[in-house]
Amino acid sequence: LQGVDPADMTMQAVIYPAEGVDPSVLADRIAREVPAVTVMDIAGMRAMLEETSWMVAAQALLAAACLLAVFAGALPIVNTMMVSVADQTREIGVKRALGASARRIVRDVLTEAAVIGILGGALGTIIAVAASWALNEAALESGGAPTFTIAWELVGVAMVFSVAVGVFGGLYPAWRVSRMDPVDALAHE
Repeated sequence: LQGVDPADMTMQAVIYPAEGVDPSVLADRIAREVPAVTVMDIAGMRAMLEETSWMVAAQALLAAACLLAVFAGALPIVNTMMVSVADQTREIGVKRALGASARRIVRDVLTEAAVIGILGGALGTIIAVAASWALNEAALESGGAPTFTIAWELVGVAMVFSVAVGVFGGLYPAWRVSRMDPVDALAHE
């Protein structure tokens, strides 16, 4: 292939059979007579398109499940942060009365939410590692091979994700408390 210009090479060709010729028979003949090519007939093309459609649908379903998981993970954090902010309303009022900016209050609430996310991610990692270890031990005892490995890069991504979910869950409570009047916050029981 030295000296062959890639622009002169044919990478793909579409063959239209003459009238009365069965496309599947023609595809089989081309595959037999030209062994260096891959031949796909109409049925093969249709199957490939259906497979691609299923893959796209599966990816869309996976994306929807991931979004649902983010919201499902963020809701308990929102609830926890709302309770935490309600419990700390007087302290926040004192901070605001002493000159803390709304930005500072938001930062404090989001930091607390991020810590909750880190703790949730760490707990999830511990449970996943323990479950993987237990399942691998059970597989070894039954004469099988270990099936689960821990991808530490994925653990890192999961931790970053859990912090992001924590911060996402803390956005509304942080915004709400930052808009609170210091006098109203101090009067809160």
